[in-house]
Amino acid sequence: MYEGSDVKLTSLLKITDVMFTPALQKKGHLVEIVLPKYDCKQYDRVCNLRGGIVFSNIVTTVSPTYAQEVRTAEGGHGLHSTLSSHSRKFIGILNGIDTDAWNPATDEFLPVQYNATDLHGKVENIKP
Repeated sequence: MYEGSDVKLTSLLKITDVMFTPALQKKGHLVEIVLPKYDCKQYDRVCNLRGGIVFSNIVTTVSPTYAQEVRTAEGGHGLHSTLSSHSRKFIGILNGIDTDAWNPATDEFLPVQYNATDLHGKVENIKP
């Protein structure tokens, strides 16, 4: 709950590549006083991505396979233990679309249907 409000805030963190972890902070009030009681440290510094994993309600990544890979020591680049300990809220969602549901050749909500071999309808669907 946000202080003074009855609104519950929810956050989602999307991880695309743990190898490129955000810069680590070394000094400051947040690092020295607030975060030590949480699992946000990596080596002797605070890791922004680790903090995001800890404090987010749900954490997603680019595929179910990648979600498994980053929970290993080899694939997690120092974040595997945090991702494993927060596995109840960590899921991999396969990138891409459902081409049956999002098919412009059969989409009844488009004024004019089109497909890859006949793009004429695509131009007609663009609003001026």
